[in-house]
Amino acid sequence: MRSVAENKLLVLAVVVAAAALLVCWRRDGRVRHAMEKQRPDVAAGLEKRIGAVHWEDVTLWEALCRLQSLTAARMRWIRAGDSVAIAGEVPQTDAADWGRKIQLNASNIRLDTALDLLMRQAEGAFPGQATYDVDADGSILVGCEADMPRVISVYDVEEFEPPQGTRARLPNSLFPAPCPPADRVAGFVEDTVATESWMDNGGTSASWRACGGKLIIVQSRRNHRQIEFLFEQLRRLHARIGDLPDFDDAPVFGGPL
Repeated sequence: MRSVAENKLLVLAVVVAAAALLVCWRRDGRVRHAMEKQRPDVAAGLEKRIGAVHWEDVTLWEALCRLQSLTAARMRWIRAGDSVAIAGEVPQTDAADWGRKIQLNASNIRLDTALDLLMRQAEGAFPGQATYDVDADGSILVGCEADMPRVISVYDVEEFEPPQGTRARLPNSLFPAPCPPADRVAGFVEDTVATESWMDNGGTSASWRACGGKLIIVQSRRNHRQIEFLFEQLRRLHARIGDLPDFDDAPVFGGPL
């Protein structure tokens, strides 16, 4: 049997170990929180919720100013690499129709949802497709798709192509053929995410290059987030449907591509 001293030492060791684990847990939590805050979309406050709003016949510029007041977000109008803070008086320029009337009637919606609704009503207000994105400093950029900053990301897409001689977990009709695996995935991405932005589809600045089982994609930050979401959905589908006996050439996403 253990002596009283040995029992005391054992209890002390357990307490010290528990304290060390607690310190590590708290430190890791702070690190995760700090990393989350560093993400541009989190820093921009896109997940912030907005209470009830009932705006009728408000100009696009005024609506964006109001959203900033409600969420403490920072917004800038971007054009040809230059940007202007969205605040105060409407810029005296014919590059954008800031006087366009919009409406927003909603409650308890996220900031990104409100921006999506405004951008749909802003079609034609800019020289190109109206959109928004998040800059590296966490500010929200508003303008046309072609003016949004581009960043390069590398995606591993080899997992979406089954080995030769095995049953496809994803139906072959999902991607156009015949093409190398990465090219087939890229074609699917072009047909799914911001289709008009890709140079292959007549756009001016979004592009991709295949390198083995990887895709090197040049796109806006917002569209990169949509691509990441698309690949995550494909992975979930991959894991869920497993090896099916026959797809009957039935497409997964709403119709033949």
